[in-house]
Amino acid sequence: MDKIVDKVKKLLAMANDCSSPNEAITAARQARILMDKHQVSMGDLVESDGFSDSDSGINFINIPLWKSQLAVVVAKFNDCQSYFNCEVKEHKGKIKRVKIIMFRGFETDVAVAISMYEYIINTVERLARSYIIWHGVKGKNSILKNTYIDSCWQEIKENMYKIISEREVKTSTGKDLVVIKNQLVTERFGGVRYPKKPSKFIPTDQANVHAKVAGAKDGSNVGLDPQVKADRKNKIG
Repeated sequence: MDKIVDKVKKLLAMANDCSSPNEAITAARQARILMDKHQVSMGDLVESDGFSDSDSGINFINIPLWKSQLAVVVAKFNDCQSYFNCEVKEHKGKIKRVKIIMFRGFETDVAVAISMYEYIINTVERLARSYIIWHGVKGKNSILKNTYIDSCWQEIKENMYKIISEREVKTSTGKDLVVIKNQLVTERFGGVRYPKKPSKFIPTDQANVHAKVAGAKDGSNVGLDPQVKADRKNKIG
C-alpha cells in the first residue's frame, strides 16, 4: 500500500510543478481512482490498512476561511474526516496557540488527503500570485488577491463536489466501497459536523469584478484537460 501512496504523492507533485493551471482536479481524480482500485483489489474493506488520525503539518494562527472549507472538501473527497486541533507551539520563531488541520480515517486515505490538501492550496496560491503580478498589484493581502482566491477555489470546490457525487466504486460483493468506508470511519471516530457554507462574496467595484471573473475562469479550467480526463464513474467488479 505504501507504494500506491507514493505513486499518488508523485502524481500530485508532478502536477504542482507544471506551469499549466489545468492540473489540480485531474490529479485529484486520478489519485482517487488509483486508491480506489487498490483498495478494492486488497479485499474491499481494506481492513488490514488500519486507521490514522494525523496532523497535516499545516498550522495557522488565524486560518483563512477558504482553507478551512477546503479541508472539509478534501476530507469528503477521500472518505475521511477533517477537524482542528489547537496546540501551543513554536510558530515562525514565536510560541503561540495555533490551529492544526487534522485528517482521520483509513491510513492511506488520510495520507492522500494531506498531500492533496497541500497541493490544492499551492495551486490556488500560485495562480493568485501570477494574477496579481500580471496586474501589478503589490501586497500579499491585497483585496484583489483575496477576491481572486475566493472565486478560483469556489470553482475547484464545485468540480470536486461533482466528482464526489458521481463517484461510484463497487466492491466484489456489489456494495459501494465509499459507503462502507464512511461507515467504518464513523464507527471508529464518531460522526463529524461541519459548519454551514457561508454565502459567496459579491464584489461591487470593477477591479474586484475582474478578479472574480478571472479567478472563476482559472478555477473552472483547473484539471479539466480532456486529454487526461478520467472516467468519473469508475466501477470495479
